[in-house]
This record gives sequence, structure tokens and C-alpha cells, in this order.
Amino acid sequence: MFSSKQHKHFNSPLKIVLFGPESTGKTILAEKLAAHFNTVWNPEFVRGYLEILMEISPEKSMNELLTEYDLQPIALGQLATEKSSFANAGRVVFYDTNLLEHKIYSESIYGTSASWIDQALETWEYDQYFLMDIDIPWEADPQRESPESREAMFQIMKNELEKRDITYTLVSGDLQQRFEKIAEEVKKIMEG
Repeated sequence: MFSSKQHKHFNSPLKIVLFGPESTGKTILAEKLAAHFNTVWNPEFVRGYLEILMEISPEKSMNELLTEYDLQPIALGQLATEKSSFANAGRVVFYDTNLLEHKIYSESIYGTSASWIDQALETWEYDQYFLMDIDIPWEADPQRESPESREAMFQIMKNELEKRDITYTLVSGDLQQRFEKIAEEVKKIMEG
């Protein structure tokens, strides 16, 4: 399935977003896909941000570490790293989450998000979203805390894509099946 906003700038890299709830393989897939296509991938900014906070205050829980006041610097960091990865990419760049996912989590957890995100999303368009299904087991990670909310978050994310009229491809199966499906779709877009 191709994006409704066909890739307009043939000399610029395709922006591919791996989108979905926690523990659905986004990071592993972004790294593997980037290696496969000989390009770069963009890690989720909040993970590095949280690692620093966890080092500074290891006794605190994640709920205590992140507050509403962190939303603005995280959003700015996410967008800055997305742009940096884009500038260093070959024909395609893979985003392990993106600014829209940050907005969804911010609003779900804190009831608010940085006011400028919608404007940024209008100007910083992505070529294709791959929505990760929740049909693989949740894996524990020091930065993950909500296995019981994956289904609800999946529905919120799916609804947000549809509300914004963003074309996406649902990706299910194990990690290898996910990799093969995304790689095949990206190759079609690149050749199209």
C-alpha cells in the first residue's frame, strides 16, 4: 500500500515510520531494515533521555522520573534527531517511532503535548507508516511498564492514523515476517 502523499522529492530519502505500542519490535526492525537498505535509522529519543534520568536518580520509578515538564525537551529532541537522521540517510531512513507517537503517549499519560507538534507534523511529512500489531509477546525492559495497555494504545494509534487520514500498512507476525513485509513494501515504494 502506498502513501496517499506519494514521495514528491525524488532526490530526498524516503521517511519510513515504524509505529505502534511498546514491545512490538520497532527498534530491532528499524536497525535491521537500515542495515538491509544500507542506510541510517533514528532511535526513539525518549529512551536515551530516560537512560540519563535513570543514571542520575536510580532510586526513582519511571513515573517519578518523567513529568509533564519533560514533554517539550523530549519532543524537540525527537524532531531534531529525526531531521539529523534524514540528513545522513541514503535513499531511505527508518524511524523507530516518531513525533506523532510522542504526541499520542504524551496526551494519553499527561493529558497534553507540546503545542507546536501538530504544526510540525504538517510540515515534516512521512512517506509511509507501518503500524505494528500486538500479536507478539510483550518483553520486559527497564523502560517498559505497561503490558496491559498495549491493546488500548494500539487502538488509539490506529484511530489517530485514520483520523488524520494517514495511509498505513498493518504489520503482523514474528519479527522475521515483519521484517520481510516491510522490506518488500519499502522496495516497492523505492521502485515505484
